[in-house]
Amino acid sequence: MPIGSVAYSSFGTNKTPVAGTIYISDIYVVRNTTLTGIGLLNGSTAGGTNTVIYALYNAQGKLIANTDLSGTSTSGANAFQQIAFTSAVNVDAGQYFVAVQRNGTTDTLRTVAADTFVDVVSTSVAGVFGTIPSSITVPTSFSADNGPIVYVY
Repeated sequence: MPIGSVAYSSFGTNKTPVAGTIYISDIYVVRNTTLTGIGLLNGSTAGGTNTVIYALYNAQGKLIANTDLSGTSTSGANAFQQIAFTSAVNVDAGQYFVAVQRNGTTDTLRTVAADTFVDVVSTSVAGVFGTIPSSITVPTSFSADNGPIVYVY
């Protein structure tokens, strides 16, 4: 989604996560490329109290990459936090799903507040921290305040 000149601290919703819940939003990769990680827009509290895991799923909901399953300490309030995958992944152009999971409720993340962007789909599913499913049921509609604001690199 285009961010432009909007201050990160006012973009989307400052979401207090439910520990273990997996927050999912879709992204589009515009060309065949190699991806090495994900960047997430943290919320107003991200001082290393909690840890986070990122995962990438293909259009069919199959897990294709993830960060360390023990988690990485959050860092950078109202800033993007990049975390590398355990190994790079080659992807074709198309739709993918990014999943974010936190182990606690202290550090927040920024989520898409309203269905104001074309073709954004999002959801959340209950989970246990450190356990990333090998497949997900891909969302087909938008669910407010569940889609993390993310990018791939």
